[in-house]
Order: sequence, then C-alpha cells, then structure tokens
Amino acid sequence: MNNSLIDLAEIGYEIKPEHSKRLQELVSDKLLGQAEEVVLVNIAFNRESSETLSALLALREFPKERQMKILLHPSFRYWLKAMRRTSQAENLEQHFSFARKLVDFVWSEQASRGQLDKSWTTMTDERGGLRCPSIGRFIELGTSYTNCVVQIIPGNEAVVIQCMDGLTIQIPFEDLRGPLMEPLPTLEDHGYLVSIASFLADGSVEVSSRDPWLRVRLTGTNQRTTGTEFFGADTDQRYPDCPSLTNLDKALQLLKIYWTEGFDDFVRFTHVIVPMDFGPHTYCGFTVSSRQGAICIGNAPPDSTLEMLIHENAHVKLRQIQFLDSLLSDPSDESIRLPVPWRLDPRPIPGIFEGLFVFSHVAEFELRRLNADRTGVNSEQLERRIHALHYAAQCLEQHANFTDEGLTFFRAMLRWVEKLDERFASLNSYK
Repeated sequence: MNNSLIDLAEIGYEIKPEHSKRLQELVSDKLLGQAEEVVLVNIAFNRESSETLSALLALREFPKERQMKILLHPSFRYWLKAMRRTSQAENLEQHFSFARKLVDFVWSEQASRGQLDKSWTTMTDERGGLRCPSIGRFIELGTSYTNCVVQIIPGNEAVVIQCMDGLTIQIPFEDLRGPLMEPLPTLEDHGYLVSIASFLADGSVEVSSRDPWLRVRLTGTNQRTTGTEFFGADTDQRYPDCPSLTNLDKALQLLKIYWTEGFDDFVRFTHVIVPMDFGPHTYCGFTVSSRQGAICIGNAPPDSTLEMLIHENAHVKLRQIQFLDSLLSDPSDESIRLPVPWRLDPRPIPGIFEGLFVFSHVAEFELRRLNADRTGVNSEQLERRIHALHYAAQCLEQHANFTDEGLTFFRAMLRWVEKLDERFASLNSYK
C-alpha cells in the first residue's frame, strides 16, 4: 500500500485529490476481484448461471470511470456482500437470487450508452421496479409486477421489456439518459414510469431512498456491530419518498464555501444520500459497511446536517482505507471499552479509532469556518472537540495494536490533532 494514501498530512487537513482518486481506484480493483471470485463460486454451484458470468464480463468491459461508478455504488457493495454471505450450501436459493441481480448493474449502463447488444433476464424488486444504479433511476412497472421475471431485449431505438404474462413495453433510450421528454411515460398509457433520483453537490451525489437494498432496517441497539439487520428492507414510513432537500443542499453549499477540498472529497466517497425521518427535533445520521458509500440521514438544520455529513463521509473514507489495510491488528476486537466524550456508553478501541478520524474532519471544518467567519462556529465547542481528540489519541496510544501501516496512519493522525491545536491557539491569539 502506498504510504501517500494513508498519510493524514496529505489526505487529512491538506487533502490531495490525486490520493483520494488513487484510493478509490485501488478499492475498485479489489472489488472487481471479489466479484470475479464470488461469480466463480456461483458457477461452481449452478452450471446454468452463464448469464451471471456474461454480466461480469460486461462489467469488465466498461470504461474505468463507468466501471468505478458501478463498483463503488452502495447497491453494488450490498450485492457483493450478500453474494459472499449466501455462498454456503444451505443458502444456495438465496445466493442464486442475488446472482441474477448482477444483470441490474450492466443492462441499464449498456442501454444508456447505446451499447445494449444482447438480451438479459432479471427480476423486478418488491415494488415492481427495475434497478438502474449507475444512472440513478428505476423503471417502474407497478406493484402488480412485484418480484417478476422480465426479459430485457435490445431494439433499434428502445429497450424492449417482456414480462412472463405477455406484457411488452418499449422504453426509449432517451429515458435512460438525460431529462425525460414530455409527455412523461405513465403506467396507464405506456406500461411503465421512470423514477429519477435527485442529485446534489453540483449533480455529483444521488439522493434517494427508492432502492430497498439501501432502506436499512435498524435493530435499536445503536451499536457498531448489531445496530442494523443485513437482509430485509425497512418498509415503514421512516424513509420518505419525497423528502425536503433544502437543508441538505444548504449544508453542502457551506462545506464547499469553507472547505473546498473537503467538499471534493465528499463527492468522491459518498455516492448516495438516503433521507430518513426520525421524527421532529431528532437529528441522526449513520453509515453501515454493508451499504458502503451511502449516508442515511434525517432532516435537520443546515449546521447540524453538515456536521453529520462530514462525520459520516469520514466513516466511509476510513472504511475504504481499511478495505486495503485493516490498520488495527484486530479491527473486530471489542474486549476493551473506554469512556469517551462523544458517547454516553464506553466505546471499544475500533470505535475510538473511528471517532478520532471522523471528529478530526469535523474539527477541521469548524476551524476553517471559524477562521473565515467568527459567527459561524462556537469557539468553546471547538476547543472541547480538540481536547476530546487528544483524549482519544491517548487512549489509542495506550491500548491499540496497529498494523505497520496502521501505526504510520496513527502517527499522521497525531500530527493532525497537534496541528488543529496549534492553529486554534494561533487563531485565538489574534482575537
């Protein structure tokens, strides 16, 4: 692993886009390798799964940029995790069901690029939709076509969708790229409609809760390892279909104004924002490794929203780094738990390590904003946050066991915290 990828002097307070870009490229390469392995396992179990292999080959043929768009999408990360989880003999039926879904990631990309040259077979989801992850759309056939097998056939000017009951619809290629043309397709007149995700951050980040794979079901434990269920979508009203995006938009604008490099890193690592409803006056956001690249977040005022977005994006970025090197010798060891300033319950060493990383990002933004606008940040709160970072670093110095790369990473974190402290003191001296 190239040290420049984990040296926080370069990717922390002085983020260099070429390092973040290279990190994502390395992660994509590893993900593609894992996809190849899991497809070969599927073929070993099911000799009739040639279409899954064809989908993998099609994925390999996309240009690198579009390939990464698919591989880094949280829906693909979930698919890959599901394939790996169900590869045992007792889960083969579920495994084969997920295997068929690899087609979802290639047919729509091919069609949007005008390169659909073969027929594919896939299934609609539990709402009767066809997933098109890389282009931020769902082709909706309606709830009467829930979990139905469909065939996707290339046509001269349209994609032909055939259902088992004989329904045949034609979707113009234009409906898979760019804005929809008037009149909009409807279920009544055309047999389908198109759900298009909203996009924020200069059109770079998808905002949608449409994909059932991203509608995370919470267990209520609020813990790192047990807080969510892997299989099954949350079907209640926690995920609104038409949420307000005003506060999200304002928050991202603030990030771009006060920390442009942080904004650029956000759009590189966060691919989907999944709006949630936690009720009034409850501000909450989270990420889970099974949907890596997605941030689930409730509606909150812009400043609170921004803190959550910076915090959660840092979690996503740290997971990308740890995908290449665990940094901790045993990242699942929770035998030691210590009190921390940011949680009521004692946290395990991996959680403190994550906290050091993510709250350093929050402090970095607050310090930059305080330097530019004395009214935008509570100086005393920032001082307490920096003290908390020192405390977390001391806990890790005493109790954490790092890999060789992890020790280099941690030393860079120490330099970052020291730099935050020095810059904050210098800023206060000019009051």
